[in-house]
Amino acid sequence: MLLNNGYKPINILTTHLNYLVCGNYEGTIRFYDFNFKIVAWFEDCLFSNVKSISFSNTTPKKCSDEGFAVEENDKESKDMIFKCSDFLVADENALICKLQSTLFEEIEPAKKKGQTIMHGIKSSISAIAVHPTKTKLAIAGADGFILLWDYVRKDDPIGNYEFFNKDKQYKNTEFKYFTCMEFTPDGSEVLIAVYNGDIKVMDADTVQFKTLNPPLKLSERHSKNYATQMIVSHDGKYFACCDNDCSVLLFKKDHLNGDPAKEISWQFSGKIKSHEIGVSSISFG
Repeated sequence: MLLNNGYKPINILTTHLNYLVCGNYEGTIRFYDFNFKIVAWFEDCLFSNVKSISFSNTTPKKCSDEGFAVEENDKESKDMIFKCSDFLVADENALICKLQSTLFEEIEPAKKKGQTIMHGIKSSISAIAVHPTKTKLAIAGADGFILLWDYVRKDDPIGNYEFFNKDKQYKNTEFKYFTCMEFTPDGSEVLIAVYNGDIKVMDADTVQFKTLNPPLKLSERHSKNYATQMIVSHDGKYFACCDNDCSVLLFKKDHLNGDPAKEISWQFSGKIKSHEIGVSSISFG
């Protein structure tokens, strides 16, 4: 009997209630009955190669109570409703997520990913920044994630794992999404330089990227330009970058286009290219 159409290896094979559960090489989890008929599947998570599945010792939950008008004595119909206990899944990238049966009925892929419990640091570190007032580190991994970690309390880090997960075009030949990053002086934001020349702004409390309009870029024409160093002014109103194209760029935080009626946001201020060789370091006075 071939499961997964025989194309991908099965890493985990276990049973739960009346189901045969498979954790697969491509990051999916599938539930079959004992006649090898598929009953439920979890395929919109962020897993890579599944390495472990562990079910909790709790009462199994139905995936949904909606849409099922089942008679009390209709055992066969009741058995058709998928249910399972909450379970944890770990993959080869040290990502551990909690999944529930109700996720199977979700329509939107973003709601089917489960709850991230922790994400270990498997890849090399691309950039690191220290919070100006708190005992926190921002860590950028070469696999495309950002972590905030309290190095005194040593709790599990909180992080953003999804933003660059599918965007392989951001990687350079050294497999680094990020080149450098810095906290603002008040610690409210993290400024992050990406290899394709974008500058991302992340909220340091929610670990979510902010939507900027217009977006911040080192160059509108050359996506091969990327920041090699980033610094923020002492008052937090400016930040500057030097890039791999011998240029220095300045960004400011002000009303958009100088219009007091518009919101305050980061925006491009100016660029100068006056060096024939690479700029090694920059600093505010």
